[in-house]
Amino acid sequence: MGVNIKMVTCDNNAIAKEISSQVNLKSNIANASDFVNESDSKAKQVVENADRFAQVFPEHKYRM
Repeated sequence: MGVNIKMVTCDNNAIAKEISSQVNLKSNIANASDFVNESDSKAKQVVENADRFAQVFPEHKYRM
């Protein structure tokens, strides 16, 4: 149906990797530090290309 599922968690990379593998998500992971201080176009690219996000806090979700 064209829907891309993305996981967002405040957990670290290892936990995000384990959980996402258990629910069959793809392996492209990003941390909040990969997009939070980037330009809008770079942040958009990181968010669109990632399948899961780790170490994300509530304030980072606004940037996403």
